[in-house]
Amino acid sequence: MRVSMLCVLALLIYPTLAASSHSRLIVVAFDSFRYDFPHVFPGIVTPTFDKISQEGARVKGSRPVLMTNSWPNWLSLASGLWPESHQVVDNSFYDPEFDKWFNLAIRADPRYYDMGAEPIWITNQRQACSQRQAAGDQRHAGDQRQAGDQRQAGDQRQAAGDQRSGDCENPRSSGAVFYPGAEAPFSGMKADRFVTPYNELLDYRRRIDILMSWITDPVRPINLGMLYIDNPDHVAHEFGPESNQTRDMVELLDNLTATLFDKLQQEGLLDSTNILFIGDHGHAPGPDKLISANDYGVDSSMFESYSPRSHSTAQLYPKKEYEEFVYERLSTIPNITVYRKAEVPERYHYNNTRRMVSMVLIADEGFKLDIGPKSRTDVPQRASGRGSHQMDPFNDKAASIFWAYGPAFKQGFYRDEFIYHVDVYQLMCHLLELKPAPNNGTWAHVRDMLNVDPTSTLSTTTEGASAVLAHYWIFGLNLLVCLLALQHTHGDIY
Repeated sequence: MRVSMLCVLALLIYPTLAASSHSRLIVVAFDSFRYDFPHVFPGIVTPTFDKISQEGARVKGSRPVLMTNSWPNWLSLASGLWPESHQVVDNSFYDPEFDKWFNLAIRADPRYYDMGAEPIWITNQRQACSQRQAAGDQRHAGDQRQAGDQRQAGDQRQAAGDQRSGDCENPRSSGAVFYPGAEAPFSGMKADRFVTPYNELLDYRRRIDILMSWITDPVRPINLGMLYIDNPDHVAHEFGPESNQTRDMVELLDNLTATLFDKLQQEGLLDSTNILFIGDHGHAPGPDKLISANDYGVDSSMFESYSPRSHSTAQLYPKKEYEEFVYERLSTIPNITVYRKAEVPERYHYNNTRRMVSMVLIADEGFKLDIGPKSRTDVPQRASGRGSHQMDPFNDKAASIFWAYGPAFKQGFYRDEFIYHVDVYQLMCHLLELKPAPNNGTWAHVRDMLNVDPTSTLSTTTEGASAVLAHYWIFGLNLLVCLLALQHTHGDIY
């Protein structure tokens, strides 16, 4: 009787102890990790990053979006949309319809996010129990769309719960350790697991431990994990992106990545997990040349609002009566480019949104514009700080890393070309076997790094099918052992 009960118990709890049959993806997000780190530092020791280079896939880098600050770029990476489509146009911005300012103090306010974006963690959960998608179904999901077509993307989607049922045995699930935006609801949905409030003092290894606890959860493991690390941004700002301190931080992040690999290996998951390493933008020295707008007859009294006082890239909000005057005066300043809303070049994909209000400033690398009060006498002679990521997104120093590691990728693959942040979402959907939401990405930019022919319907299902087969083989073996034990105890069983 005891043997019978133990067998029944083991068979009942087995499904909850088995690993998820869904494809597993970890996204490691390093803030301000420039595309040429670590190679810009002579003598740097980064064995784990070298391993990724030798055994994984890389491109030259990934170009950010305008503005080259964190919030618009993390959302473009996660959703595949340009800023004019997801409409989170900067770390802070004015929304004329709400007549309110967005800033990071209200980062979880859903009003500023429900503008058409569907980040990857929501896509993963919307299709929690759906059938696997053939790779070919997604290949051109974003290729034929124009930048402005996605603005109403959210209006065309089904309600949040349409594909998200809890009655399947092993639903897809997402978790985010401080990934920017994951704490905010999109169409009423958040990541299943997230850490809040943001705490930059939380040890990086503790962040990995949290992520691993979700991946190995015996009841509902996540199959998508987003891990945010807020460096090398801090040290690059304080000491400069090519400083010894930044080199040391890159070595520390290499060691941190080794910790993640070791923990996955200990759980027997490294060989079956795809991992992407991304950054929101790069970093450049300076800027060390400060231009005073006062010298050109422009002062802060002519603006509705401005923050911070000094800009390298920014939206400017002149009062209506001063718009033409401000534009004409600032347009005469060397090393400064100012665009009216209707004149922003299409390559920036920035002006087709109500949150692009009046004009955009883009300074050349190394320059910053100071807009102070008319009576100001304390204009500094140089900009503060030794590093900045505010620059034209087409400046190579604005680009971030894009590395990939895992069974889906060619070993030692390198292409000496930049992709765009908006291309990453389609790749993540492919790796997770999901049908992408509307996006601006281009599949051709990422497909050649894949280990198998991405046009094949088997390219995304082989690993998952193997996991399912293994799951039932183990279940069957457990059943056989129980039957043999019962036969030994009670005699023949018919």
